[in-house]
Amino acid sequence: MTNAIKVADYLRTKSVYGEMHLQKLLYYSQAWSLAWTGKPLFSDEIEAWVMGPVVRQVWSAGKYSDYVVPDDGEDLTPAQQALIDAVYAFYGRDGGRALSVRTHGEDPWVEARGDTPANVQSTKPVSQSTMRRFFSRVAVEGGDMPVAPMIGAAPADERVVAAGARQAARWRGALDALALR
Repeated sequence: MTNAIKVADYLRTKSVYGEMHLQKLLYYSQAWSLAWTGKPLFSDEIEAWVMGPVVRQVWSAGKYSDYVVPDDGEDLTPAQQALIDAVYAFYGRDGGRALSVRTHGEDPWVEARGDTPANVQSTKPVSQSTMRRFFSRVAVEGGDMPVAPMIGAAPADERVVAAGARQAARWRGALDALALR
């Protein structure tokens, strides 16, 4: 598992429109990792701030130039990059404020905020289990969501595809007869 700073650094190689946009892309990357893989993308906690979910470590690194992030020695894997790319392709076109509004209507942030007034700062964590449940439900119900990347899947060998087509043609008559029984 990596940390949110490395995910943020990867997102910054794309068109990210400010800190709020970056923070919401981090949140959605973590959320869809939990929904698609059952595992968090990064180890850092997400907090339910007034303007939506925030990873404090990334916010601090952006605010304080002398903030030193411990290096865990891990780079993002191709699978992690594919997941982040899928999230960015879907949410990246929306600005930070639009994504903030979106998060305010989703169970993970709402649950974490609880009865905290809208304009009062909070450091309450956004539950990973709530994120996993909510975004898994969105996926199962066919909601508006990113396209899950093909993680760990290799493209089919053309020879295998051709052999399959030949066998399907060879057995078409028998399969059609069996289908009528």
